[in-house]
Formats: sequence, C-alpha cells, structure tokens
Amino acid sequence: MGFWVNVWKYPSVVKQVLSDVKNITSELELLKNDPHLPEAAQQILNHKKAFHRVSQYALVHGVLNLGIARYWGRTLSANEMKSTIYACASGPFFDDFFDENQHEPEVLFQLIQEKINIPLKSHKEIAYAYLLKKVYHFVADKSRFYEFFQEVYQAQWQSKSLLNPELPRSELAAISARKGAVSAWVFRSLIAEPISPEELNMLEQLGYLGQFMDDIFDLYEDHHEGLQTLANDYSGDFTPVYEKFLMEIDALKVLIQKLPFSKNRKMRFQRELMLMVSGGILACQHFLKVQRKYGHLDIQNIPRKELIVDMESKKNHVKMLLLALKFA
Repeated sequence: MGFWVNVWKYPSVVKQVLSDVKNITSELELLKNDPHLPEAAQQILNHKKAFHRVSQYALVHGVLNLGIARYWGRTLSANEMKSTIYACASGPFFDDFFDENQHEPEVLFQLIQEKINIPLKSHKEIAYAYLLKKVYHFVADKSRFYEFFQEVYQAQWQSKSLLNPELPRSELAAISARKGAVSAWVFRSLIAEPISPEELNMLEQLGYLGQFMDDIFDLYEDHHEGLQTLANDYSGDFTPVYEKFLMEIDALKVLIQKLPFSKNRKMRFQRELMLMVSGGILACQHFLKVQRKYGHLDIQNIPRKELIVDMESKKNHVKMLLLALKFA
C-alpha cells in the first residue's frame, strides 16, 4: 500500500523540490555576483569546479533546510536562506583547510569566533572569512550557531584519526556519527525555531546517514588514501554495507515519525529526504552489480570507471525516484 500512496504523493513532492532547487540556484547566482565579494573569493568561485562543489553543498543543505521549515509550517525567511547559502559556500573551504594541512589551527578557530581582523595569508582564507562573516550577519541565533560550529571544528580534527589503520571499528563509527551529527545541527541552527530533543535525535541520525552516504560515494578515493570509513567495512562482499545502510534509513524514518508535528508534514519531509537518500541506495546497488561481475568487490583491482555512479544523469534521476517510491 505504501508504494501506491507514494506514487500518488510524489508528483507534488518532486514539484516542490524542483522549485527549491530553482530558488537555491538563483540565490547562488546572487552570491556569485555579490558586489562586495572579495576578489580572492571571486577568483575561486568563478572556477567551474569550485563553484560546482559549492552548488552541491547548497542543493543538499538548502533543500534540507527548506524541508525543515515546511514541517514547522512555513518557508525560510530571506535571512535564513541567505545564511544557509553563505554557510554552504563556505563548506568546501572549511573541508579543504583540514584536508590540505596548509592552515594554522589557531587561524581557523579564530575565524569561527568571527575574529576577522587576524592576518589572512591565502585566497581561501580571505574568501572563507568573508563568507563566514555573512553567515553571522544573517543568522538569527548567533550564539547557537557558534556553539554547534565549535563542535564541527572539534569533530573535523577528531576525524583525522580515521587515517590510523589500527583504529577500532567501534571508534570509527563513533567518530563518523559525531561528525555527521554536528554537521546536521550546525545547518539546522540557521533556522530560528528552537530545536526539540526529538528533532535533535532525528538530525543526529540524518547527519550519520549523510556521512555514510559520503563514504559510499567516496569508496574508491578513501580506499586509495588509506582511510577507514563506514562504507569500506567489508571483506570482498559489499552486501553487509548495503544492509547496514538500509537499516540506518529505517532508523531515520522512525525518528522522523517521533517529531512533534502532524503526520502529513512528517511524511512529506520523509519523502523529500528519500529523493536524496535514494542516491546512496543506487550507489550501493551499483557496487553490488560490479561485485557480481568480478565475484567480489576488490577496490584495489577494479578500474575506477566501473565504480563511478553519475548522479547527474537523467537515467539515474529516474532510478532514484523509483527507489524513493519504494523506500519512503
């Protein structure tokens, strides 16, 4: 029965999400053409690859925040949308600061504290400082945002231990869960409403699932970088990872239904989410298909091109929709 109800409900959900994407794209163009944007930021954002990364951040977290506002019975305010877009634009810079090891930890922490008068050395630091300043300008509850952002900073440093091949799997899961949770909380803190305990729990699971998805998409790269992740905990057979991912989706759905909102609002949010989460399911199914071809999934000896899942192809968009119909 659930499948056919979804068939009935999803046309309006898809229409809404496409409208969200259009609005987010318009906001990104306004950001890109911000007359006050430092030249350093303009140079970076005018680079096609860099702007694509920003766009991916914005589409995920923008659609998510718009969906959260809807279960509160409203739409995002202009300032909430602005703070979300500027936070998303700063996201790739924040990730690079930790990945490239070319920036002083004290500088990053001072930027998070909005101490923008410190000397900045690189174009990325200048761009990041400006974007973060705009987030603080537009966000309603600055102290709450800062509180969660501090936790993101700490979780990022802790995640560096994933490079340790002897790290116990239990610690890996805890680190990944924490990193995903605080990331979800910091973007939610851009919305004015207080965060209930039920919402905090749901966002924690959503963040964990988002981290799991990232690990699935980065399976090849993480293997060759020597990273332990949620997605490479297997020995030749990827099935346990797929089953674990589906189990975490079910756990998220349970927590969504515990939110203190109407059934209709919760189900709409769940259906919107599944349009994104279905991408992780699709990737898992693709890896299992490759596994059947070779008899096992050995990342070391399988050509990278066979592991690529083009999430922007129309064919895969249709597959994701069908998976959403099944799993929502």
